[in-house]
Amino acid sequence: MEQCNIKGEVSLEVKENSIIIKPLENKLRKDWDKYFKMMKAEKEGRLIINDNLELGTGDWEWPLYNVIFF
Repeated sequence: MEQCNIKGEVSLEVKENSIIIKPLENKLRKDWDKYFKMMKAEKEGRLIINDNLELGTGDWEWPLYNVIFF
């Protein structure tokens, strides 16, 4: 890990007969907490879309998967 300069959390991906290790960096959500606090302070915390959206999912069938989390 040190040779690849990987620090902190990693993601593991299994591909064929290999395990791929990648650094887990979530730059997309970087500083979101800071911006949400700014929005709250400026009272900008309003919904952009209607949260009462009806998708008609009541009769959908959802498959069951066996998922193991480590």
